[in-house]
Amino acid sequence: MGFMPMLKRFSFVLLSILSQNSQAESDGIILPPGPNRELVIQNCIACHSERLIVQNHMSRKQWDEKITWMQEKQNLWPLASDTRRRILDYLEAKQSPSSSVQKTDAMDGLRPRCANPLLFVEKGGG
Repeated sequence: MGFMPMLKRFSFVLLSILSQNSQAESDGIILPPGPNRELVIQNCIACHSERLIVQNHMSRKQWDEKITWMQEKQNLWPLASDTRRRILDYLEAKQSPSSSVQKTDAMDGLRPRCANPLLFVEKGGG
């Protein structure tokens, strides 16, 4: 790969990272802003990283089934019906297959966030 294509690719990756960081709220959590976000943070991030949420895009029904599974198999505490509904409202709006927040692999939730974007190294060829 020549210098210009590498520079172009690096610029795209750098802009993607900077965009991701500017979209994150000041609390440093990468969940997209929106109504009921705090409930998701309070009830979901206690057990796992928000990256697990961000990398998944499911229907409301699938999210609801996942919550039930976590309660039955992973000891997730009981949720008040209003709390569950509001969490599902957020997940449906922000993490559904058709959500406008769904990102390409530049923000797939799998790569670590780097304090210094110059340290970001993309795996694979291309």
